[in-house]
Amino acid sequence: MRALLSNCPVNTSSVLIRQSAIERIGPFDESLRCWEDYDFWLQLACTEQFQFLPRPAVIYQVSSSGRFLSSVVTGESAANLRKVVHAA
Repeated sequence: MRALLSNCPVNTSSVLIRQSAIERIGPFDESLRCWEDYDFWLQLACTEQFQFLPRPAVIYQVSSSGRFLSSVVTGESAANLRKVVHAA
């Protein structure tokens, strides 16, 4: 859990997760425009163990027109990140 507070190494595209874990945690917090996945992983880390593959499972590319980068420009990303980490 402590390692997750300083970095989010989890890419949603590469996750396999048991349905029962999702039912315990609940869905992503849709009130967050960004970092909703990070919020979910932090909540999950409180109750479940993570297993990481020893090599990359996906290739991820950030789009210059995507929601994440636009939220960085507006400052929304930093605000949501502080909210998520503080809640954890």
